[in-house]
Amino acid sequence: MHRSLLPLLIGMAACGRHGDENLGLAGQSATVNVAKLAQPDELVRALSLTGHELDQRLGAHRMDATSTLKLELADRRTEALEESFTVQSDGRGAIHVQHDNSRGNGFEATALEKDLYVKPRFGRFVRRTVEADEVERLRATAEGAGAAYMKLLERFVQVREAGTATVAGHAGVKLALSARPTPDAAVAESEPGKKWREKMLVRYIDGDVVLDAKSGAPLAVRIETQYTFERDGKPVSARVAYKQTTGADVGAIAAPADWTTLSRPRPMLDKQTLLEGLK
Repeated sequence: MHRSLLPLLIGMAACGRHGDENLGLAGQSATVNVAKLAQPDELVRALSLTGHELDQRLGAHRMDATSTLKLELADRRTEALEESFTVQSDGRGAIHVQHDNSRGNGFEATALEKDLYVKPRFGRFVRRTVEADEVERLRATAEGAGAAYMKLLERFVQVREAGTATVAGHAGVKLALSARPTPDAAVAESEPGKKWREKMLVRYIDGDVVLDAKSGAPLAVRIETQYTFERDGKPVSARVAYKQTTGADVGAIAAPADWTTLSRPRPMLDKQTLLEGLK
């Protein structure tokens, strides 16, 4: 892989996951208007519910998601990044989160009461005390991918009701996604790393979302899209395929069998912050 493409892939995959959207981490509980789920901004709000808010609405559950991002650059070189996400929650505070990608990176974490066990993809678990909002931030890495993609596509997407569906025992409203004939005007981006969004063009959007009919919590998400933008004055074509499903049975969440202790706090989040700086 060409070395200059790595920051681009990281930034595109993050897609604002830890940017100004904040994904509900501002400290106020989100309210989703279930009567307006077919409005793009309300759909983004529903997909942006935090892990704690999902636990309140769904109880014990498991979320599995996969994401594939393929880039075609001006010289016809192509690169791809595949990611997988899993979150298991007992609905009472115990969680297990796992994130892997095709570049050999990722992490695994288990939170039990005040203890957090966390490790990089190839490493050993470290046990330490949970600090501040780090569990929500770890969950947002996995649970916020769908919201980030939908936020990126918000001004281009058309949403319509497409019946009902039952997922993991929850009655849901099904929504169909497609591209608008005419997108809304672009919003000026203040962050240099997001200026490319202002000239972004969407070729197609296909997908569907199932949201809990009572609370608006996401139960299933499928997003497929292709869009173009400019990077350093050169055209880039991106294809995204994202799929998320919810299951009801999570089983017992237990501490890993092998772990150590470490005096340095928040090593995984420190690393993540550094990677975000590569955008």
